[in-house]
Amino acid sequence: MTKAKAPIVTPREWEIDVSILGRRTMVLGLVKIFGIAGLIMWALLVFLFAVQGEWKQIWPITQLVAMVMGGITVLTLIATVLVLGNRMRMRYRLDDDGITADVLDRRVKAAQTLAIIGGVLAGKPGAVGSGLISRSRNTEHTVWSAVARVDLHEGDHAVGLRNEWRTMMLVYCRPEEWRGVADEIAAAVARDRARRPVDTRGNPAPMLLLLTVITIVATIPFFVLPHEVGGDVFAALLVLAFAVTSIWLLPIFAWVTWAGLAWIVGLGVYKGLLPYHSQFGGGVYPHWQLMSDDDWAILVAAGLGLLWHLWLGRRLLTGRIESALAGDEARMAGSDDEGEKET
Repeated sequence: MTKAKAPIVTPREWEIDVSILGRRTMVLGLVKIFGIAGLIMWALLVFLFAVQGEWKQIWPITQLVAMVMGGITVLTLIATVLVLGNRMRMRYRLDDDGITADVLDRRVKAAQTLAIIGGVLAGKPGAVGSGLISRSRNTEHTVWSAVARVDLHEGDHAVGLRNEWRTMMLVYCRPEEWRGVADEIAAAVARDRARRPVDTRGNPAPMLLLLTVITIVATIPFFVLPHEVGGDVFAALLVLAFAVTSIWLLPIFAWVTWAGLAWIVGLGVYKGLLPYHSQFGGGVYPHWQLMSDDDWAILVAAGLGLLWHLWLGRRLLTGRIESALAGDEARMAGSDDEGEKET
């Protein structure tokens, strides 16, 4: 006979206006977002110039990225104060299943919509993607089993819910309710953990970083292919960008990586078979016959890189390797729970 499980937490719900620039945790989150975005942009551009041997361009690119990110940061601060009034209305719900956070502020939702529309009109897929991702996170939910650690931020009257490697959610409370909510969340996590088998899942960050480094190394030959069979730097950059994105965000981006690889291979075959009219002897040869031993070595390295991308993409798409964000989202939704029955 199946028995009903004892409740983990007494349900409660509250709404609160969160000061965006007045909370240390919120400001640090914005700094991380802009910092990581700027670092990724800088790293991709530096990598592109480095593999082409244009080392003198690295410092000007560094200055350009700093100026761009500085301008974006200033504009964001102005919009935060003038458009959002430095406030964001939030609603939190605690129950036996976990905790849910909803963004209620209409101004935030309007800004997200404008970002999407502006990106479409301007033909900037990055802005569209950012707006869509932001909108998709207006409602977030995490089950108690996904929480590995509870961090208390007394100065901000906030509770941080962490998994094995990052903070998944920040729960803001009124000063008079903060201690009670923090104790209830900590107790709920402890009770949930006590009635489950030991979780041996570790920090995925080291493995994700290793996969990223190998992916970068595997992509380098695409940037320096012999001119007889290569030369599309944009396609190589697309492969690198979306391969790394599939590791850290969503596995579906592996399809874009494969599309870029198909273009590189197709272009290589086409250029390699183009006829070359020799000025000495008047013979006609396909371009690939003009390649030197060093060129063939690069082509072999590119082939190994191609095999790596095919293997990695397949592992990501079949779930053998979990993308960082997709894996976290699955655990927050409770998809990894096996479901225990008490008899």
